[in-house]
Amino acid sequence: MGELKRIIIGFVKKNIFRVVISIILFLISAFISVLPAKVYEYIINEGFMKRRLNIVLISCAILIGIYIFRVLFSYLSNNFLIVLGNELIGLIKESIYERLFILDLNFYDDKEVGYINARVEEVSKIDAIFSNVSISFLASVLECLFAVYIIFTMNIKFLIILLIPIPLFMFASYKVSKVMAEKFYKTLESTADYSGKISESLRGIENIKSLDLEDDEKSKISDYNKRNLENVKSQAMNINKFGSGMSIVGSIVSVFIYSIGGILIIYDNLSMGSFIAISMYAGKLYSPFLGYTGTYMILAPALISLKRVSELFFDNIPSEISKEKYSELSTIQRIEFKDICISYKDNEILKDFSLKINKGDRIQIVGENGSGKSSLIKVLLKLVHPSKGEVHINDINYELIS
Repeated sequence: MGELKRIIIGFVKKNIFRVVISIILFLISAFISVLPAKVYEYIINEGFMKRRLNIVLISCAILIGIYIFRVLFSYLSNNFLIVLGNELIGLIKESIYERLFILDLNFYDDKEVGYINARVEEVSKIDAIFSNVSISFLASVLECLFAVYIIFTMNIKFLIILLIPIPLFMFASYKVSKVMAEKFYKTLESTADYSGKISESLRGIENIKSLDLEDDEKSKISDYNKRNLENVKSQAMNINKFGSGMSIVGSIVSVFIYSIGGILIIYDNLSMGSFIAISMYAGKLYSPFLGYTGTYMILAPALISLKRVSELFFDNIPSEISKEKYSELSTIQRIEFKDICISYKDNEILKDFSLKINKGDRIQIVGENGSGKSSLIKVLLKLVHPSKGEVHINDINYELIS
């Protein structure tokens, strides 16, 4: 992902001010979100229990202010990220289109236009990385740290007990996310294959009709469609299974918190106000671990798409030998092929081919169809890049010639 990573890093550097502002707003929102529980504790212990109406009213007004500011800062942070994500997607797509004209013809041999289009559109999924989903997960991590500290100051015994299930949550999240990553990858690839097959059939509809191949094509498209739908169904069923599992876990966690809290209250180790506050903080304590897989299910397609886009459109480009280019040659004195290898679809048609042609020479290249005759011309025109070897013109590597 070297080239794509360079594009993303360059974009972030160029927009560093907006990135920093969005992070600051996010941090403020995360800090504000942990305040209400402490205020509720104060309302219950000092307002409800001591029957002090002024404490209740003032605290409620403070709570309203906290909620308004939290939503405001979260809204502004999300807005910055949405705009940044949209601009980054546009930049990556432009870079892909530039590369589509650079890639040699080998790239297009086994890839239909529909398949390539589908893979380009996978870039659109990247905006999830810059959505409120990702920012909410990061916020939950910070809130968890705040919650640990605050519960520690309120009742260390309760904190220790609450931390016991976390390793189990971490292990379960890791396992589920690993399975889902494979499902997402299969779904993206089968969707692109299906799109490619549809495009291929429509482009060749005249030949299909003239050769009476409609039934064969319908059968092939049906097979692609079935594979794609099977992958989509499998992915959806796994998401449903996970959602049901999280619902059960959430219910058990609530019962667990009330059981421990009840024991501590009954034996006078915890006040009612502190229990209410801790029960609210407990949700933030578990949020990153229970929410990780849910967040991953939304972000995974974006992360997988980012990797797939990089592998297909960026990692296939031959590395440049030098940033400097010679001027166009006025005359050609010599052309030399040095140990050239040319492959199509993993089939090597030329291996270690060498030839030197001087100005004025007349040569004839003969061979069977598919033996690489026209491919040599394509190499000279830079339509195809050799998988191995070099081409020199006037003793200059032709990659250096503009």
